[in-house]
Amino acid sequence: MPQQEHPNLVFVIADQLRYQACGYSGETRARTPNIDRLATEGINFENAVTVSPVCGPTRACLFTGKYPTSTGFFRNDIRCMPDPDAIGHILTQAGYQTAYIGKWHLYGRESDEQYIPPGKYRLGFDDFWASYAWNDDYYSSFYYRDSDAREVMDGFQSDYLTTMGLHYLEQRDKTRPFALFLSTDVPHPPLMRDNAPPDHYANFEQMDFSDLLYATDELFEQFTPAFDRQWQYDHIIAPHHEQCCAYYAMISNVDDNVGRLLAYLDEHQLSENTIFVFTSDHGEMLGAHGRGNKRIFYEESIRVPFLLRWTDHIKSDTLTDVFMNTPDIAPTLIDLLNLSVPIGMEGFNYAPFIRGEIGGEDIPQFAFMQMLQCQKLNHHEEWRGIRDGDFLYARLLRNGKEFLFNHKDDPQEMNNLVNEQEHQAALLHYRTLLEGSATKLNDEMHLPEWYEAHWLEDGCVVRSATRQLDE
Repeated sequence: MPQQEHPNLVFVIADQLRYQACGYSGETRARTPNIDRLATEGINFENAVTVSPVCGPTRACLFTGKYPTSTGFFRNDIRCMPDPDAIGHILTQAGYQTAYIGKWHLYGRESDEQYIPPGKYRLGFDDFWASYAWNDDYYSSFYYRDSDAREVMDGFQSDYLTTMGLHYLEQRDKTRPFALFLSTDVPHPPLMRDNAPPDHYANFEQMDFSDLLYATDELFEQFTPAFDRQWQYDHIIAPHHEQCCAYYAMISNVDDNVGRLLAYLDEHQLSENTIFVFTSDHGEMLGAHGRGNKRIFYEESIRVPFLLRWTDHIKSDTLTDVFMNTPDIAPTLIDLLNLSVPIGMEGFNYAPFIRGEIGGEDIPQFAFMQMLQCQKLNHHEEWRGIRDGDFLYARLLRNGKEFLFNHKDDPQEMNNLVNEQEHQAALLHYRTLLEGSATKLNDEMHLPEWYEAHWLEDGCVVRSATRQLDE
């Protein structure tokens, strides 16, 4: 098939899928043959991280190529600031037909504000739209098109969303390049048997997941005292096996649907003209450090799969340890699509590295992460962090507590090295990196109350550290 000037794009984003739960990452219990296939047929960014491990803030960064302090989207359940440089606008202006299917989470200010009307808050995805704010009841899912008439999904959410994606590919204008973004809530909690596909769930019921449940004496209450050990037992320890079975079952279902998309591209001879990306917005603790969910700086929360396949253009079975961070995704993809990267994007453009035009010495040597707040709840977990090939450094903003882990030698991050004399030089080094990164982004490292008071009006983001809504 003749090559287009601008390749197509299929971008699949799961929700709360951690890197450690995939077969290609070494998890022998996982059933992810199609995701694993992507890792062998393209490039695997094994050190990909999320800039802010919570849904909405990460997605704002993903589409805009900016950091949380520049998007102003500091927590869930607020309305994003429109951004004319978002990737959807770049694609639309270049003549792409765009499709956005699935979870958005950048508009609804409350749980019942699910409809995203056409216009600036869709960030440039102006063609096919079938979306909603969020919904993690996977057998009672819904979506909206261009009116507030709710349309109900039949069956399991990710199956239905993928079917819509395949239908779009079949009905699209074959004379123009396309960009399909498919965003599923799966495998986001609640992690329960009844919320997972039963055929997949049955495959994991006899497996032992006890090795995933570990902690030191410093448990959940060191961050949020209200979540004491009784809470931890009731919500983390007692239901752990069911949660793991549901989580891995949901991931297996996501994998099935990745396989359906890959099969369509191969069958219709589109693989050579199509960049295929698979990733997740953030991870899931799943019992590690006695915790569930995300928000925190541990590996299980911040590390995500990022796989990119472009048949005959990117060497297969490529493994790289570079630090792909969420704001890096948009500029990298825009360049790979042979388009101009907006000057306002703050993420690093890895496209020249992927093409072999620059070496490792020319790329970032660490990732900077910003956790500003999680929803309206005060979790006492506002932090900033630095992760490189050996260490993870994080600072809690409310009390100044520091963490330094050698994740290379201590992959479970059980030993905080902050007070060890032989690591004081490293501690100073990472403090300097964190302060420098924050200064570069005008990040004054406020507490959530400050952002609530200064950046929001009626639940809408109207300003940030670097931008202000002109309207």
